[in-house]
Amino acid sequence: MPQYDIPVGVEIPETVEYDETTRIIKLGKGQWSNVSPAVWDYTVGGRNVIDSWVGYRRAKPKGRKSSPLDQINEVSWTPELSQEFSELLAVLTHLVSMEPQQAELLEQIMRTELITNADLQAQGVSFSVTNADRKPRLQEEAKTIF
Repeated sequence: MPQYDIPVGVEIPETVEYDETTRIIKLGKGQWSNVSPAVWDYTVGGRNVIDSWVGYRRAKPKGRKSSPLDQINEVSWTPELSQEFSELLAVLTHLVSMEPQQAELLEQIMRTELITNADLQAQGVSFSVTNADRKPRLQEEAKTIF
């Protein structure tokens, strides 16, 4: 499990680095050890999770600016941010450790016979045919149904 070894301090970190040999992440002046390469490389939707998390917490955050709220940024690094980063690393570590079980579960699902629309219809499931079928019923309309 990753360990928080050296405090970040109060300055907002501008850099995040990883040393695969020592398995250490350096976030500004702070340091976390025992971080596996798989955790460092973890992506969701093609984006590196750690880079994204750090990017949004910089003095000048990365990402697109879409509202005046984007100008409200951290002015100092807090212990809570270090705690959040430690928790993020713990979650990613657990996700990486679960990948073999996830792969096995996916394999089991893929080996299972598919349920067809006809199977579902035989059990009384009906499907939307028109756009009107897809619209949610207003509460007044729902009362008249029953």
